[in-house]
Amino acid sequence: MKTAFLSLACVTLLAACQSSAPYTPPEDSGLSPLRPYPTDADVCQIIQPTDVVKSYVQKNSTLIACPNHEIGAIEDRQAEGATVVGQQSAWIILRLGAANAQPTGYLQAPTDALPKALAGNTSVHYDSFHGTQVEYRQADGQVYLWYPTNTRSLAGQAKTQTTNGQTEICHRYKSAGINPATGVVGYAWECAPLSSNLRSITHMLQGDPFDLASGQIPFVLKKRKKMSLSALLSGANLSASEVSQIAR
Repeated sequence: MKTAFLSLACVTLLAACQSSAPYTPPEDSGLSPLRPYPTDADVCQIIQPTDVVKSYVQKNSTLIACPNHEIGAIEDRQAEGATVVGQQSAWIILRLGAANAQPTGYLQAPTDALPKALAGNTSVHYDSFHGTQVEYRQADGQVYLWYPTNTRSLAGQAKTQTTNGQTEICHRYKSAGINPATGVVGYAWECAPLSSNLRSITHMLQGDPFDLASGQIPFVLKKRKKMSLSALLSGANLSASEVSQIAR
């Protein structure tokens, strides 16, 4: 899943990593700006549909680019109906057009239901690339990710969908970072087989025992390290008697 982005972060299926994000002109990222958008005082730019961004072009649409660390500006463009479609170096690319209108805000919950076992519960995941990650998924699709090296939980959304007969679970996060494994921008939906996601779960816990929905985390997880449940609970000053495990 796809870190808190006061600075640039890297996002994965359940992941993200922080780094600095200095401003660079759009031309340095190979973009051809036409004018600031929506006003001359704004940081986002309407860009020309050059070869660099031609894969994002659709009929009757406008391409906009915003610096990847300008989270507020990106959210404002989304609230206006723009869709994040990619990233070109230090700039996030958004498409604005009738076919992509999103009248609701980014954090409105998706309509597709999560599997019953995941909804309202916390899952502990492990893989060798990222290490241990913990995510609380609310029943309405809001999610909060505790990822290695991050100092806060990362808010986002999850939903399920069926593609070519296969059930997928999709995530997107309030982050302008890039998934280092897939190149997907944090704001964009990223999907993977639900079966793969479930296989990576080492423990399922009832509710939100680590209080990730608050934005806080018990402690900073180490990158690529596998954490036992007892170590997670100890670090969070919780006892096993205070946590209800769910059989999978």
